[in-house]
Amino acid sequence: MPHITVELYEGRSGEEKRIIAEKLRDALCAQTGHRAGAVSVSVVDVPKEQWKSQVYDRVKADESLVLEPDYEM
Repeated sequence: MPHITVELYEGRSGEEKRIIAEKLRDALCAQTGHRAGAVSVSVVDVPKEQWKSQVYDRVKADESLVLEPDYEM
């Protein structure tokens, strides 16, 4: 079933990550009709100094990107 991967700057607590994951899961379920137990969510910590190389460059090249970032690196 659906899986969501979230990449964030490192530094959030496990509880903060759990809340983010639950809210994303709930939004996906509300839109698609999937039951909550069918959705998995990963939260990946990325050091700020590695954001451009690990995330930004890859995301900008992703043809399946639906929402493009609005920030400058």
